[in-house]
Amino acid sequence: MIFKPKRSSSVLAITILVTTAVTVNAAQLSILVTASAGQATPNSRNAAVIHVYLGNSDGSPKNDAAVSPPAGGLPSDWIIHTLSVPAGFETPCILRPGTAAVNLAGQLRTSRVSKLALNEREPTSGLYTFEVLPVAPCGANGTLVSWTPGEYHFMMAYSKGSDRGTVLGVLVVR
Repeated sequence: MIFKPKRSSSVLAITILVTTAVTVNAAQLSILVTASAGQATPNSRNAAVIHVYLGNSDGSPKNDAAVSPPAGGLPSDWIIHTLSVPAGFETPCILRPGTAAVNLAGQLRTSRVSKLALNEREPTSGLYTFEVLPVAPCGANGTLVSWTPGEYHFMMAYSKGSDRGTVLGVLVVR
């Protein structure tokens, strides 16, 4: 037996959805970094300074990146990751009440970001200053620790919308 569908006066509507995949390439920003220990000396807890130049993809200075609010801190457009620290740059931390202390390595914590130029026509346009403190990840806000002589390797990144830039740097404390 062969199945034959009944003819109907109803119309079968077929909807075809057309989708287009669009690839958005992020604009790669030029980003340069130099670090200065400044007042950060061995056995002190003073801030070190990291200077960052951020340029647009066409090479012109990017002078509109976010800076810290009056209370300080790292704006969400910026990221800083501590990659390695000298041996001994650590402090004992109690992770849970009633447990023994564990030595945790310190990290670079940004306390303030500011820009050196107020407008694009100044020679320092695109330059930003990061004040960083030596902090161990103990407690809710971390614990200040003393600087240890040596090299502190870090990665900085900027990301806002489709603008992106990443750089590696070294802070030397002597």
